[in-house]
Amino acid sequence: MFYNFHIVKSRGFTDCRIVGNLEQTVDVYRRRKVDELVIQDIGASRSGTRLNLQVLEIMSRHCLMPITYGGGISTLKDIERCLFVGCDKVVINTEALRRPEFIREAAQHFGKQCIVLSVDYKRSPEGEPRLYSHAGVDMNDTSVINFVAMMENYGAGEIILTSVDHDGWMNGYDLDFLAQVTGLLEVSVLANGGCGEPQHMADSKAYGASGGCTGSLFLYTQYGYQDVKEHLRCKEIQTRTH
Repeated sequence: MFYNFHIVKSRGFTDCRIVGNLEQTVDVYRRRKVDELVIQDIGASRSGTRLNLQVLEIMSRHCLMPITYGGGISTLKDIERCLFVGCDKVVINTEALRRPEFIREAAQHFGKQCIVLSVDYKRSPEGEPRLYSHAGVDMNDTSVINFVAMMENYGAGEIILTSVDHDGWMNGYDLDFLAQVTGLLEVSVLANGGCGEPQHMADSKAYGASGGCTGSLFLYTQYGYQDVKEHLRCKEIQTRTH
């Protein structure tokens, strides 16, 4: 995640700490040949600002790996701009909560292969997963399961499933709920929130995820990118080769 041209990390989507410069960090991941970068502007949705074209220009200068970008995307024109500068996919979160039909419009116009739905959820006091909106959209206790099923039907080509409760703690993904979602959907699901060691990524695969997202692992632990890939290969989990 980034905010005001800085890479930030949070715990439970709060206490965001600056951990690096956006341009320098993107360049480091490029040189390390990461599989894919998912970059989300958390300030755009919270403040209601539009797509940050300066950030897209920075990414286009430095990125050779696949890029998935989100933040401030609310129109078909926004998606067109992202794809034009080299993004492979776009992440849609807040606008899907406000207007679910936007996912259908985007998928029909650009193809579902580049439309990624970001789903953030937090468990209620009773332990039930509920949609979470850091932009303050009223969710009316909407069921996460019902929402992701509807979004798949509308044309979302991939889903990033983020546990707010696990975010930043590096204790592993929310595997039980991950299994529920992956068992329901046919589209790819990426686990997010809680990864702190290579085995956590392997665990996400065992519970049905197509892949795992991580930020804290590379910022706060001894593990490097190649350590993760080697661990996955030892578990006979296929990784991208360069």
